Amino acid sequence: MKWTRLMLLAGALAASGCGLPRPYVKVSYLEPKACPITAVGHGERVAVVALKDARKDRRRVGGIYQGGVITTRRVDIYTLNNPADVATDAFVSQLNRAGYTAVRLDSRDARSDPPARVILTGAVKRLWSKQLVEAVPLRTLNAEAALEVTLRDAATGEALWTAEIENPPIHSTHVHWTYTEGSVKENVSRALSDAVDAVLSHPEFQAALRKATAGP
Repeated sequence: MKWTRLMLLAGALAASGCGLPRPYVKVSYLEPKACPITAVGHGERVAVVALKDARKDRRRVGGIYQGGVITTRRVDIYTLNNPADVATDAFVSQLNRAGYTAVRLDSRDARSDPPARVILTGAVKRLWSKQLVEAVPLRTLNAEAALEVTLRDAATGEALWTAEIENPPIHSTHVHWTYTEGSVKENVSRALSDAVDAVLSHPEFQAALRKATAGP
């Protein structure tokens, strides 16, 4: 009986919006302990053009879907920063970490000085975190991200590799009485970070990188 009353109270609080997070989060890149790039560079110059934000909804990065005793509601989560900028800076930092000299360019028309050997372009196609609360305190968390990336030979413009890469599935179930801003941020940041790392560790991406930076 006590547990039933507690569940009813928790459901009512959830439905009324009590304990909900602030609807704004800042997406970040969660750097892995080991660099995802095994094709070690020796100072070769790589230009990373600022990725485009090609999401259908460029304001929201997630939602909390909750069903309480009284009603069901969705809380939209908005981002304070541009996930495409986060991904761009992540590519630059990890390429530098692997031994290349990576520079960020704000547009494809910009030129690096000295000239780069390879150019990376792309877009953030999808980034979303969903938290489904069917019965407090049980909640299910899902997050997904997708990046479209192309690697080109800077001298010829030839596309050496292009693909749309998704993050490994993020799905988990937790017991939690309150909704925290940190859990939303962790979800979308993890999804975006995993997608960036999946691009950099892809065997075909690394093969193209080696090809473009080989030679004198």
